[in-house]
Amino acid sequence: PADEYDSGHLPGAVSCPEPEIEQHVGKLRADRPIVAYCRGRYCLTAVRAIEKLQELGFEVYRLPLSVADWRAAGGEVDQGTEQT
Repeated sequence: PADEYDSGHLPGAVSCPEPEIEQHVGKLRADRPIVAYCRGRYCLTAVRAIEKLQELGFEVYRLPLSVADWRAAGGEVDQGTEQT
């Protein structure tokens, strides 16, 4: 969701909520793999997003960490709205 994206996301991430994937496909690059992530290891949102994206022909992988887990592991996190 937009509020979660704005509060913190991985650098280069594009906000593409699972229920709206078909509306946002034009934002995604088909020439490189996509990494999907959500609230953490047990969140099924990323799993459903991966299934939809794979059906649309994208190469997709799942990051089993949440943004908070990524940050705690020393990963960089951006905040704010999406850059175009």
